[in-house]
Amino acid sequence: MYRCLCAGMMLAMNFGCDRAPREDTPQAALVVVKAKSVLAKPDPFRMAYNADARTLNLYDLSDVEGRWMLVSPQNKSGEPVNIDHAFMTDVDLDAVAVFYTNSSGLVSPRVTLREIVTVNVVHNGKN
Repeated sequence: MYRCLCAGMMLAMNFGCDRAPREDTPQAALVVVKAKSVLAKPDPFRMAYNADARTLNLYDLSDVEGRWMLVSPQNKSGEPVNIDHAFMTDVDLDAVAVFYTNSSGLVSPRVTLREIVTVNVVHNGKN
């Protein structure tokens, strides 16, 4: 009984909730697993936004069941769009973004229109 009590106290001292991780704790043990994994960020070099024509051009996704999603102030969770999308009005480059989903339901990080425009201006000289 004494051994069990000592072992329990040792475990509590080493792995207690209020203690910081020990120096020798493997990094893998510190990783928190998210409910949904994240896909690679969309490549803004392969996208274009034309402010004059108010058009957004995306690229074909490798997953045939993947979908592009457009996030706007009116639809913060995103709505499906085709690879060529026309906006009816001017848009806020910082408030509008795109991301994609795949057939497994995983989602990518978002890319704002500002990022797309910046990449095109800096690297391609396009507006």
